[in-house]
Amino acid sequence: MTTRIKKNRVIYKSKAEFEHALDKLGLLQLELETMIAEHNERKALEDKKHKAALKRKNAQLSELFAGCELYADFNRDVLLGEKKSGESKLAEFGFRKSPGIVKVLNSKWTIGKAVEAIKSAGKAVSDKCLKVTTSLDKQGVKKHLTEPEMAKYGLRIDAPEEFWAEPKRATDVPDQKVKG
Repeated sequence: MTTRIKKNRVIYKSKAEFEHALDKLGLLQLELETMIAEHNERKALEDKKHKAALKRKNAQLSELFAGCELYADFNRDVLLGEKKSGESKLAEFGFRKSPGIVKVLNSKWTIGKAVEAIKSAGKAVSDKCLKVTTSLDKQGVKKHLTEPEMAKYGLRIDAPEEFWAEPKRATDVPDQKVKG
């Protein structure tokens, strides 16, 4: 992880003070990463147990729901009559229509063909039925436009230089120990 050093009132008067601060920064960063890793390990174990419990509950719910749905569908007239919903002591039940999913009529159609048909129907229909989104592709802009061309379109790339510092890993310096 790269750490930015923000402006503050600390001023190092020598290279030794600066290097000591950098070494301390490296140690603190490694301690932070260790704390995070230990926390993540505990959370992963907790999440695994939680997910297993959720899976069991969902399986119970699915089984009960499937049985209730089958019974309600078969005995709909007795349970509901002309009504759309009913209730027990602790639950409500019934039948309702979903919001629906727009699908193609048959294998002769695709969503692409349907979109083209709606477009050809005219602006009045297409504006109500189609949505169009546009956004900048930063990588595409950087790759395909020069700086003068970007300026022509009101764009620029701002990439300020930043100071960074990160700890050395055991793999970086195998025979040295960082002193604190």
